[in-house]
Amino acid sequence: MNAEARLPVGQRVILKIIRDGKPLEVPTVLKPSELRQLSGERLDPRLSGAQFGDLPDKYTREGVTGVLVTRVTPGSKAEAAGLKKDDLVRGINRAEVGT
Repeated sequence: MNAEARLPVGQRVILKIIRDGKPLEVPTVLKPSELRQLSGERLDPRLSGAQFGDLPDKYTREGVTGVLVTRVTPGSKAEAAGLKKDDLVRGINRAEVGT
């Protein structure tokens, strides 16, 4: 078991820090250290060649939902469909995409 599996990922925790010799408590929520990735072909054959990932924190802090296109293979079905790296996918067939 790795250290991350033992931590309360997704739960509120208090970090106790000593700064300049003084104790400081910082409330925070631990997040997984790696972004999750999903191959487009697992979703639909027309998305073959695309890789999707979770949004960076800069988006989620602003309340944006969806997934990010992290890679598109040249000459793939995904490229032919018009997907490009760093596209933000917020919905599919009029249904909002959460994560």
